[in-house]
Amino acid sequence: LDKDTSGLLVVAKTLAAQTSLVRQLQARTVKREYRTIVWGQVWRNGKIDQPIGRHSHSRTKMAINRMGKPAVTRYEVLERFAVHTYMRCNLETGRTHQIRVHMQFLKAPIVGDIVYGIGNIIPHKLMTQALRDVILGFNRQALHAFKLGLIHPKTNEFMEWQIELADDMRLLLEAMRHEDIPEEIEPFDFG
Repeated sequence: LDKDTSGLLVVAKTLAAQTSLVRQLQARTVKREYRTIVWGQVWRNGKIDQPIGRHSHSRTKMAINRMGKPAVTRYEVLERFAVHTYMRCNLETGRTHQIRVHMQFLKAPIVGDIVYGIGNIIPHKLMTQALRDVILGFNRQALHAFKLGLIHPKTNEFMEWQIELADDMRLLLEAMRHEDIPEEIEPFDFG
């Protein structure tokens, strides 16, 4: 997991388990589902198939790069709010910062992502003070590894785990669900 991403991860305790996990990742059979909250309104489900490689100017960042490695993220809208969208992202590949880079490409940067997004800059006219306060207090990217599925290296049985959203993301979603936007204000779209 990226630094400041919450949720599930798998740790191999033996070399055989590590080898099995690496092979499954290479074969793209590991199932990884994330939840994220992004800026703007995403209107339809879709797939981003854009290669990712090192950023041309900032070597610590990744970017859409024609010379990069294949990267595929499927996304689905779970809830849409006036200024944000709550989404499910399923990875077909596992590139560094993949969801963060792909959401930036979609023009729907992840809330709190100061590297690939707009951090917590807030279009103040579109939100109440209560929601602004919750967002300003959110100190990481709103990205959570929600579900993980793989084949057990010893039993060859498919296993799947799921974990609830981290408390801070759950509170952020609740604040968005209770946001009352005046009718005269149009929904916000970063695209």
